[in-house]
Amino acid sequence: MLGNFGRSCLQKATGALPARGVYRFASTQQTASSSFWHKALPVALAVTGGAAALSLGSIEASGPDCIPAPTNRPEMLGKVLSYDAASLRRGYQVYKEVCATCHSMEGIRYGMMVNTILLEEEAKADAAENEYPDDPDDEGEPRMRSGKLTDPFPAPYPNEQAARFANNGAIPPPLTLIVGARHGGSHYLFSLLTGYCDPPAHVDLAEGMYYNPYFHGGKIAMPAPLSEGMIDYDDGTEASVSQMAKDVSHFLEWSMNPRFDENKHLEVQKGIIMFALIGLSWLVNKQKWAVPKTRQIKRFF
Repeated sequence: MLGNFGRSCLQKATGALPARGVYRFASTQQTASSSFWHKALPVALAVTGGAAALSLGSIEASGPDCIPAPTNRPEMLGKVLSYDAASLRRGYQVYKEVCATCHSMEGIRYGMMVNTILLEEEAKADAAENEYPDDPDDEGEPRMRSGKLTDPFPAPYPNEQAARFANNGAIPPPLTLIVGARHGGSHYLFSLLTGYCDPPAHVDLAEGMYYNPYFHGGKIAMPAPLSEGMIDYDDGTEASVSQMAKDVSHFLEWSMNPRFDENKHLEVQKGIIMFALIGLSWLVNKQKWAVPKTRQIKRFF
């Protein structure tokens, strides 16, 4: 029994379906009529974009005393190009000398910065400046050891009670994932660090509070952490408030995804392999269907 494809080819060649006869296939250069699915490529590329950016505890500033952070600094995104290694190094210095006195980053280990922000010797030296609990001795007494690359950044306070006591009852948030936990990400952090100003006439600040229009509600307990020339950059860059805010915001964006550059390289490699396989599949498909798509049924009596 001939299928639909065979009958269509037979009717095209003879004009009608004969009652009797012996038939066989012969390869020819003339293209026989075929259905649409015979002409379509069997390989289809489907690209899906996950545009849902889910951030745990995302907070968006709103209200009459809050203004949205501007987003006109694409150099801080780090999504298309690689992270700026020099800026990351300066941002780590700002965190180490300024932010680490109150905020923790226990999700980052010193080994993560090797060959990205610091050399291996520099990362080991920074880790060795801190002490961490070690195994007890033979008498059961606790011991301390110098830090290693596998150790996380040390916490500024031993417990929650000490953090509240030192900050008027408030707990400084950890900074490891702060970029993903705030609406606007690094743009918000940059605007917050550079946005301290005098409050408007209708805003009353309690003792120990400061005004920042980018903060939710406008009233913030953290004083302005940055001031002109408060640190000396190792590379000689001028330590202005905006420069330090940009660098530390860039560093905190890196802390949310330390493996971004490595993952980007892997995605590029996978893309190259994928398109190579698509081309190979097209060639195999063309070779496979060359004879079936160009054959014609001939009638022999």
